[in-house]
Amino acid sequence: MESGLIAKTVALLKPEAVGLTISAYVMVTLRTHAHNDVDRLNHDLARYEEIVELASLTGEADYVIKLRCRDMKHLSDFLNEQLMALAEVATIKTSVVLQPLKETTEISLAHAQNVRSQGS
Repeated sequence: MESGLIAKTVALLKPEAVGLTISAYVMVTLRTHAHNDVDRLNHDLARYEEIVELASLTGEADYVIKLRCRDMKHLSDFLNEQLMALAEVATIKTSVVLQPLKETTEISLAHAQNVRSQGS
């Protein structure tokens, strides 16, 4: 096996089995894009256990966040009391997942090798 391919090994828990029944995606727009503000926000967002994925974006929104919450009250409380309380956040748009159709962290070795060979 090639060195450096595996970033880490983890156990993936079933969210519902641990009481996390709600998944939601949140599009976040910032008030400011000043370097210090963005650094502070990145640090603040990384500490929330409800946030399972976080990415900065190009386009209309500045961030997309994937949340896992116990129920709709937990989601509402997190959005209103945590996320919107951050000074750097201007607006949020939230979409609740009705049914996950594909969720994976897997990258097949065959696909990875194919992509690498096409890039050479």
